[in-house]
Amino acid sequence: MTAVGHDYPIDRAHVSLMHGLAQAASGSVDPEEIVSAAWDAIPSLVGADAAGLALFQTKQVWTWSKPGQRGREDLLRSRLSNRVDPSARQRPSLLQSHRSVRRGHLSLVPKYDCAVRQQEDQTGYGCEILMAVGGSEVGVLRAERSEGPSFTDETQQVLATCAALLGLAFGHLQAQRAHEDLVLRDSLTGALARRALEAPLQRELKVGLRYGTPASLLLMDLDYFTTVNNRLGHAAGDDVLKAVAALVQDSVRAVDCVGRYGGEQFAVVLPHTDVQMAQTLAERIRADIERRAFDVEDGQVRITMSLGIASLQDASITNIERWIAAADAALCEAKAKGRNRVATHNACNPAPAPAAALRVA
Repeated sequence: MTAVGHDYPIDRAHVSLMHGLAQAASGSVDPEEIVSAAWDAIPSLVGADAAGLALFQTKQVWTWSKPGQRGREDLLRSRLSNRVDPSARQRPSLLQSHRSVRRGHLSLVPKYDCAVRQQEDQTGYGCEILMAVGGSEVGVLRAERSEGPSFTDETQQVLATCAALLGLAFGHLQAQRAHEDLVLRDSLTGALARRALEAPLQRELKVGLRYGTPASLLLMDLDYFTTVNNRLGHAAGDDVLKAVAALVQDSVRAVDCVGRYGGEQFAVVLPHTDVQMAQTLAERIRADIERRAFDVEDGQVRITMSLGIASLQDASITNIERWIAAADAALCEAKAKGRNRVATHNACNPAPAPAAALRVA
C-alpha cells in the first residue's frame, strides 16, 4: 500500500519495520536493543540519511548514518550532545540557528505532547521531534536528509509515531531504574542497600575462587554513635551518617561498592585489592574520619570509626557468609582493642560461618 501524498511510500516492509520497533520498545529493557530497532526502522520509514536520539536525563546520545555520511553523523552527534548538556541548553545552539521552523499538531498521534521542528540549512534538511511522556521531556529524536525533498506532514507523523514509541520505552526504563534505586540504595545516605551488596560480593568471590584474583571486604562501624543520637537527636545523627557515607565514597575507586550495612555500619567491596592495599585504604578512611569535624544543625561533631578487613587471600573464605563473618570478626577485634583502629581477620582463627550478621559492640 502507498500513502497518498507521502514523499516516501509506505509498503508492507515498512509496516513490518514499525512493528519491530514497537515490539522492541514495549518488550526490551536494553537501551541498545531499542536503539538498534530504531535504526532498523526509522531510516527506511522516513528516508533519512542520518538519524540521532538523545536522552535528557542520562545524557546519552546515539547516532546513525548511511555509508558516506560520517561527517553529517559527527555533526549530528555534536548537536545532540549540546542538547542534553544543561549548560549548553542555556546558549544558542546549532539546532536553533536554522532558517525555517515549522510546528504543528500531528493528527496521527493527537494525545502525544511533542514539538515538531523542521529545519533547512546548507547541509540539507532536518526534522526534530521532542519525546515527552506525561508532560515530562524524555529526549529528542532527529532525522536528516542531505538533499530534498523536505519532510512532509505525513513523514513527520511517521517520525512522531516512532518518537512516541521510543519516548514511552525510555520513559519506562527511567521509571524502572528510579524504582530500582529506591530498592537498592539507602534512602538516607545514597549508598547501596545491604541487599545490593550481595551481587558484587558473589561476583568477586566467584572470580577470586576460580582465578585467584584478590578482593577484600571492609566492614566499618562508627564508635559510640548512639551518643550522638541520644545527646543531639536523630537529625544530627542522620547528618553525620550522610557525611560519613560521602567521605567513604570519595575515598574509594569507581569500581568499589559502598553500602550501608545497617544503622551506623558501612561496608565496602574492593575488587582487585589484596589485604595490604585494603589496610592502607582502611587506615586512610579511619584517619580522615578522626580528623573531620562533622557539621550538624547545632554545631559540629567529632567521631571515630573501627574497621575490619577480610581478604580472599584467606583460604577459609569459601562463600559469602564466611567472607562477611571474617570481616565481622575483624571488626569486633578492632572494637575490643579500644576502637578507632583497623583490624584484619586472621586466617588461622577463622570466624564461624553463621556469624554473618554484624555485631554492635
